[in-house]
Amino acid sequence: MVIGGLGCLSATYHYFTARSKAMAMIKEATPDETRHAPFMKREEFDIFDSLRNMAMFSMFIFSLFCGLGMMGRVATWRKKSGFQKRMMRKSFFAIICMIIVCVLMGF
Repeated sequence: MVIGGLGCLSATYHYFTARSKAMAMIKEATPDETRHAPFMKREEFDIFDSLRNMAMFSMFIFSLFCGLGMMGRVATWRKKSGFQKRMMRKSFFAIICMIIVCVLMGF
């Protein structure tokens, strides 16, 4: 759960700082220009959009990690076979969702 929480915080930070990172990747901003120009170039927008999408998908994956950790904790507290079977199905579904999101991030 700790890894999921830290990952969510990191993904949130990268989501909100995507524009400055896109500007740094383009490396066309001179020291005389303002830090945030009113308009973006097309290349900068493409990088900005990709970074934001990856951060959003990462936040989704890490929140699934958090959920898997909570399900595991509850399953160890209850120690009933019916409950554990249901948690196992939910965790398989969460893992399949993570794999699908990772494949989508690759495209």
